[in-house]
Amino acid sequence: MELRSLLTDERAVSPVIAVILMVAVTVVLAAVVGATVLGAGQGVEPNPAPQASFGFDFNESSQKVDVNHRGGDRIEVGENAQRVAVVSAAGTSETWIDSPGQSISAGETKEDVDYGAPEATVRVVWEGAKNDSSATLAQQQAPA
Repeated sequence: MELRSLLTDERAVSPVIAVILMVAVTVVLAAVVGATVLGAGQGVEPNPAPQASFGFDFNESSQKVDVNHRGGDRIEVGENAQRVAVVSAAGTSETWIDSPGQSISAGETKEDVDYGAPEATVRVVWEGAKNDSSATLAQQQAPA
């Protein structure tokens, strides 16, 4: 057996390269599937907003609205929230809760909130504890 022919013989090169490439593709595919299944690519909200249902009872003659918490999560000012307000597109805003320990539960009502103008959109707005997030929990347009 000549040493020169051993170094220049390329008969097994193709199968070896194919095996190496197949292993590399398998590792990459496994990493992608693993990251997807484990949720590694998803961002987590720092302060997820509560899920709640609200009703709006408009008084057209006084341009005031009563907002009622109909169900869903109990909303509390504390570690995750600093304020819940009723806000109108006409520029009015009235705080519902903003002190630690205050909460809103199903059945509670914020009464006589001035909505400012006919057809103004009234929203219930939740604000995160560090002003890092906010969410509109419910909204409805006032009658004309």
